[in-house]
Amino acid sequence: MGGHGALISALKNPGKYYSVSAFAPICHPTDCPWGKKCFSNYLGESPDASGWAAYDATELLLAHAAAAAAGPIVKSGERVLVDQGADDSFLEQQLKPGALEAACKKAGVPVR
Repeated sequence: MGGHGALISALKNPGKYYSVSAFAPICHPTDCPWGKKCFSNYLGESPDASGWAAYDATELLLAHAAAAAAGPIVKSGERVLVDQGADDSFLEQQLKPGALEAACKKAGVPVR
C-alpha cells in the first residue's frame, strides 16, 4: 500500500491505528491530474456520482470538519505524519500536501 492508501485506511477507520505515516502521497487526488485519471478509470467519470471524495484524504478530513458533531476522526494522541521532499517536481500540481495540511488543521487533526 502506498502513502495515499495508508491515509485513507486510517481516516476511514478512526481509532483502529495509533498513527499513520505517508511518504510522498497524493494528498488530494480529486484535485490533481493523476488522481482524476485514476479515479475516473476505477470509480467512474463523474466525481459527484461515484463518490470520489470517499477515497480522498483531504476530502475525508474536510467532510469530517464540516460535521463537527461526529466526534474526532482520530483519537487523542494519534498522529498523522506526511514526509514530502521540497524539491519534488510533482509537489504542487500532483501531490498537494498543503491541501492535506490545511484540512488536518480544520478537522483538528495533528499533522507533522
